[in-house]
Amino acid sequence: MPERLTSAEEGIAHYPESWSPKEDVLSFASVRLPVGGVSWGLWTLRMDSSDRKPAVFYDVPTSNEFGSVFSPDGKWIAYASNNNGTNESAQFGIYVQPYPPTPGVKYEISRNGGAWPVWAPAAGEFFYRLNAGEGNARIKSVAVAAPRPHIDIVLNWFEELKTRVTAH
Repeated sequence: MPERLTSAEEGIAHYPESWSPKEDVLSFASVRLPVGGVSWGLWTLRMDSSDRKPAVFYDVPTSNEFGSVFSPDGKWIAYASNNNGTNESAQFGIYVQPYPPTPGVKYEISRNGGAWPVWAPAAGEFFYRLNAGEGNARIKSVAVAAPRPHIDIVLNWFEELKTRVTAH
């Protein structure tokens, strides 16, 4: 039987985005309506909590965050955001943060565009869409090594691999 998990306030909509691997946490986008005008933020809902109250994961009223996805080990969430740490409006980029959130820990993967990250099942890599112009979207891959409490990001690792293989 279906069960309502969240109840949005007037003028807000909730969109489910990702389950943690153990299916005990749901990440969702909270959208201040009207769509296209105001702000998208990221929230989580712990299913193993007795009160099941949504908690803010990352929600800055002057920016938009969406496309949240848990890593296969459940320790990280990747998402798209146009908040680059300045007051200027920026294009979307990909970010990764630990889950549960650690204040001040946020890793920028791509400032120059990117949306809809997807983790590979083995947690050592994820992919995201990069719009390279009108009708010309590309998929980028990122190798990730994540010993706690930090994360190492290697960009364009496939291109470097091709260079090393053809050099020998």
